[in-house]
Amino acid sequence: MALSPTSRGAGLPSNAAATKPATPAHDGERRTASSGESRQIDVLHNANGLVIATWKNVAIHVWTAEATRALVDTLDQHSAPFTRAHPERVSSIHIIGKNAPLPSADVREQLQQLTKRYASHIAALCHVVEGSGFWASALHGFLTGLHWLIRGSFQLKTCADIESAARWVPSHHLRETHVAIGINELEEVLRHVRRLAD
Repeated sequence: MALSPTSRGAGLPSNAAATKPATPAHDGERRTASSGESRQIDVLHNANGLVIATWKNVAIHVWTAEATRALVDTLDQHSAPFTRAHPERVSSIHIIGKNAPLPSADVREQLQQLTKRYASHIAALCHVVEGSGFWASALHGFLTGLHWLIRGSFQLKTCADIESAARWVPSHHLRETHVAIGINELEEVLRHVRRLAD
């Protein structure tokens, strides 16, 4: 796949170029790649340990801090217009940074309600859990419980790294939404968005 070394989103495919905002993208400060094509990455939010970005009909979230009620509200605010814009359904990828604290009980309930609200709009849901050991095991248990009652409405997978997620999502996404995304292309987009949280 040809790369665009002159792109401001260096290291990305030329049709997926994006740039890291000079300042965090807050609500109402949408940052859009200047690739001139419909495949750009839109960074909708980048603050307080949460990055929200979209690419095609894929939503990408990076969590490096504990999920709070305010951050889940932010997620909800951006999810509503995105799902309305894509009646073919969307896929959602959540990258959870190593050792990010698990949410409190009330936030877990809020996340479950949010998942129920958008379940019919989701084609595939993938979590990337960075790290291992007790923390990762606890997070896996939390994610399983979060989606257990409604998992039949969409494809669900937890992966250990971005590469595995990029291999798993495209086939399920294509089958459910009829929108093709390339494995290598998706991996580079995910890595770019993940770097925004560093």
